[in-house]
Amino acid sequence: MTRDTTPEGALSEVGPDAPLFLLFDAARILENLLDDRLALLDLSFAQARSLVLMLVADEPLTPSVLATLILQEVQSVSGLTDRLQSRGLIKKEAHPLDRRSSILTLTQEGQVLAQESLGVFRAATLELPPGLETLSGCESPLERLRDFAIASVPLSLASYKRALKAFWKNEPRST
Repeated sequence: MTRDTTPEGALSEVGPDAPLFLLFDAARILENLLDDRLALLDLSFAQARSLVLMLVADEPLTPSVLATLILQEVQSVSGLTDRLQSRGLIKKEAHPLDRRSSILTLTQEGQVLAQESLGVFRAATLELPPGLETLSGCESPLERLRDFAIASVPLSLASYKRALKAFWKNEPRST
């Protein structure tokens, strides 16, 4: 199949109905809707997602692993975790093996809000159109898309790639 390199053909590949833009638009709209629902808990989407990830993780997360999981820079996560800590939702403690790092744990209040956030996420998931959920243990189209995105991460970001794969596939990971 040859690509249409005319200006009209190029426009159809990047126009408002191009798959990539549709995905970004849908993600942004859904994030805004979730932000509105999570505002009732006085949480942003990023805060709620961080709390839920800490809740379901099999071990305490470091700020760098949390940054990887929520697809943000460590510097951005620093402000996010500072706000969560000032609200008494998480504790930052010295990492037992790496004094340059810290580990993040949920407080009891943080666990409660993480569970409530998880309920908001589950309710929103039930409202998604049919066909996006996992059927009979098969990967959903969204899981395949996420896995494609992880596979696209350059090898120079190997630790980033390993952390994403490990967390979402429930594999052991190193911090």
